[in-house]
Amino acid sequence: MQYSTSGGLTLVIKPEEIERIEYIHGLQPVESIESVKKRTGADFAFNANYYVMKTGKTIGEVTDEGVDISDGLNPYGYGFVGKKIPVFSYNNSIGAVDFVGGYPCLLRNGTVAPEAVKPISGIDYGKKRGRTAIGMTLSGEFVVRVIPDKTLYPRKTIPQLMSEMKALGCVDAINLDGGGSSQFVSPDKSFNSGRKVDGFIAIWTTKTTPTTPKQEDYRYYTVKKGDTLYKIAKANDTSTVKLAELNGIKNPNLIMPGQRLRVK
Repeated sequence: MQYSTSGGLTLVIKPEEIERIEYIHGLQPVESIESVKKRTGADFAFNANYYVMKTGKTIGEVTDEGVDISDGLNPYGYGFVGKKIPVFSYNNSIGAVDFVGGYPCLLRNGTVAPEAVKPISGIDYGKKRGRTAIGMTLSGEFVVRVIPDKTLYPRKTIPQLMSEMKALGCVDAINLDGGGSSQFVSPDKSFNSGRKVDGFIAIWTTKTTPTTPKQEDYRYYTVKKGDTLYKIAKANDTSTVKLAELNGIKNPNLIMPGQRLRVK
């Protein structure tokens, strides 16, 4: 497991490192993230589903303890099988006791989801906002990205969020409620936006002290004139496929001088 709280929360966790994961329905109508942390003891928790701010009414595909709380928006999401294994599915076809749908679905089968390629009303599609997203890599790692809606954090548009989740290795990913709702708690650092929300996703880990990757563990390279992705990959002891995944590159023949690439 690796996680960072630089620029918000970035968590990449393997299935065997998850002791428990589940949807936590807030103490109605809404609850603070600090309250959820205190009453559950989860290692990580972050905001989940959409809801009506005035009433706390749940919006979207949400199942809690086997009960369908709400339907609508986008049916793609993540079910937590046995409260342990995250599985991407359509309309909770896997029958998980906990399921959270996202709006919109960002990535599906390794490509940008068709429903998210054009502006969507109600979520500031093209505006840089705080965002919360979850996804899975091809090898089954569960990925969490929470960006608080503050100027000191790297707020993103929906297309930029798609690119970042792909760069983190996700083949499937969904956007959860964001903006002022984006917040998280972790063993290292927490961010409370001050807004109480309707629901959360909580994770308990099998490791007592999750490892936080040091900044130097991430390595970057600035493309120079005459560079190719193959040349950069060879110089950094990696592959063009891995570089394309890390940086959301669709066409490996199209890189530009001055472009900053993550190589590790």
